[in-house]
Amino acid sequence: MTSGLGRDAGAPLVSHPHVDKIAFTGSNATGSKIMTSAAQLVKPICSATSRLLVHESIAAEFLDKLVKWCKNIKTSDPLEEGCRLGPVVSSGQYEKVMKFISIAKDEGATILCGGEYPRHLKKGYYIKPAIITDVKTSMQIWREEVFGSVLCVKTFKIEDEAIELANDTQYGLAAAVLSQDLERGDVNTDTCQQCVETGTSEVLQRCPKQKRATIWYDYCTLRYSNESLFSRPEQSVTSNLTNMQNITDEPERFRQVLGETLNEIVSKAVNNNPSNEKFATKIAKFTASVSLYTLAQCMPYLTSGECDFCLKSAIPILRTCCDNKKGGRVIGESCNIRYEVYSFFGSTVAPAPPHTPNSPPIQPSLPSPSSTSQGNGGISKLVIIAIVVPIAVSFVCLFIIRCFLTRRTRKKAYYAFNEENGFCIDPNHLED
Repeated sequence: MTSGLGRDAGAPLVSHPHVDKIAFTGSNATGSKIMTSAAQLVKPICSATSRLLVHESIAAEFLDKLVKWCKNIKTSDPLEEGCRLGPVVSSGQYEKVMKFISIAKDEGATILCGGEYPRHLKKGYYIKPAIITDVKTSMQIWREEVFGSVLCVKTFKIEDEAIELANDTQYGLAAAVLSQDLERGDVNTDTCQQCVETGTSEVLQRCPKQKRATIWYDYCTLRYSNESLFSRPEQSVTSNLTNMQNITDEPERFRQVLGETLNEIVSKAVNNNPSNEKFATKIAKFTASVSLYTLAQCMPYLTSGECDFCLKSAIPILRTCCDNKKGGRVIGESCNIRYEVYSFFGSTVAPAPPHTPNSPPIQPSLPSPSSTSQGNGGISKLVIIAIVVPIAVSFVCLFIIRCFLTRRTRKKAYYAFNEENGFCIDPNHLED
C-alpha cells in the first residue's frame, strides 16, 4: 500500500507506464487530471495491410483462397447487419483511391477482384475491396499510401528478397510476419508466447550457421529453412523419444487400446477441426488405475490428406520405438504424435469413456463394519479405532510418498535426453 498526498503519491501512480488501471473516487477536477495523465501513456496506432509478400511456392493457392474470401466481404451501410466494409470518408478520398487503381491498371497491374463501385448500392462513397497483382516496385500504388481498401501482392523466392521489398519504402510502416510455429492447441496465450520467445533465442544460439533447423519443446515447435516450408509434408527429419519403463504385462491389449486411440485422434486432427488447428487429444482408459493421454498434431498449412499421411507414417515408428512403454513420441518437421500415462496437455479435454473389452474386473472394496464385536477379548470400539486409524493414515502417507518418487523418477528418465530443453536437427551439419 502506498499512501501520501496527490502530488507525491497519486501523480506518480497515474503517470506510471506499468499501472494498467486506476479506480478513483473524488472530484471532477482531479478526475480530469487523472485522465490527462493517463492519455499521455496511450500508444495509438493506425495500420492496415496494403502490401502483401507471399512466397512463390504457395502464391497461386493462397491468392485463390484470398480472392474467394474477399468477394464474400459485405460492403454496405455500416449500420446493416453483417457489414464488414463501409464507405471512404469523402468524395475527395473516393476519387483519390479510384485514381490509384486506374493508374495501376494503366501501368500493367492486374486487378484480381474489386476496385469498383458496388452495383447494389445507390449512394455513398463505397469501393469494393481490391486485390492487385503483377505489381512493380516502381508503381505509384506500391510506393505510396492509398488509404483505401486496396491490397497489392508480390511474390518472393527467398527471405532476403522479402526483407528487401519490405524495407524499400520511405515510410515507417507497420509490418507483420506470418509463419508456421507448431503451437499446441491446448496451450494458453502466455505459455505459448514464452515458449516461442525462448525457442527463438535458443535456435539462434544452438544453430547459428545451419541452413535449416527445428527446435522442439513440449508447448511449441519453431522451424526455419532456406527452402519452402509449406509445399509438402517433410519427413526427412524425425526423432523418437521413449520412456523405457514397461507399462504392463498385457502387451497385446496395450497395442490394441493405443492403436485404436491413435487412429481416432489422427482422424479427429485431420477431419474434425473447424479452426484448422489440425490438433487433437484424447484420454483413453487402459486399466482401473492407468489412463493413456494421447496427442496428434500437424502443421496448419498441410492439407487434410498431407496431415493424414504424415501422422499415419509416424504411428508405425511410435509402435516400433515405444512398444509396451509408459510413454513415447515421434516428432517431425511437419507433424508429431505422442502418448503418456500422465496428463501433459490442457485439462479442458474431456476424458474418453473406459475401454471395456478384456478389462480386468475392478475388485469391490470391503464394506466397513457397522458394528464391532466385543467378544472374549473385550476390545472396545474406541480401542479398535485408536489402533486402525493411525495405521491407515501411515499407509496412506507411505503410498503418497511412493507415488511421488515413482512419478519423479519416471519423468527424470523420460526427459533425460533433453536436459537443456530443446535441440536442433540439421542434415547438413549432423555433427552439431
